[in-house]
Amino acid sequence: MHQLKRKRAHELVELSNPGDRGSKVFDVFIIALIGLNVLAVVLGSVKSIYTAYQAFFNWFEVFSVAVFTAEYLLRMWACVEEGGGRFVHPVKGRLRFAFTPMALIDLAAILPFYLSMFISLDLRFLRALRLVRILKLTRYSTAINLLLNVLRRNRLPLVRHCLYWRSFLFSRQRGFTCLNIKCNRRRSAVFPLRSGGRAPH
Repeated sequence: MHQLKRKRAHELVELSNPGDRGSKVFDVFIIALIGLNVLAVVLGSVKSIYTAYQAFFNWFEVFSVAVFTAEYLLRMWACVEEGGGRFVHPVKGRLRFAFTPMALIDLAAILPFYLSMFISLDLRFLRALRLVRILKLTRYSTAINLLLNVLRRNRLPLVRHCLYWRSFLFSRQRGFTCLNIKCNRRRSAVFPLRSGGRAPH
């Protein structure tokens, strides 16, 4: 009975299968909640709106964190039912699952809320961290998952290209700065007392 419940929980939290109404409802609910969270962050960044509806924003944040926490714990509990046997061990399997990219995103979506209970965090910083929740949508997008896989396979060439362009832009900016300094020196030599004195005769 316990294993059947865990297997059903795994079916609910994973991508919905055709004909599985419960799983589909769960997916739609989580996607809608993520979208509403992003909207709440955007609206909450407007001071007048946040001040007028602060109680609602706070209530909605508590509700969202409660749902996302329950989802995270449910995934941790049911991950041993994953096909392929990667997470079959009750302890090591769950630890391995906890360090998968999507599990880390799920944790990052709720961790700032709990950290704010113990340490003082700037409100703007908290809002920025809440935008991490939009990454939870990657679980439901085949195209985004494909993109992430491509980026993961080509991460070393991408890093090299980023470093190259960073060096190029830095060198270019430094060249313009040196050129600007030289122009200013020449201008000062031609107009030495531009600020108000008299040029020597």
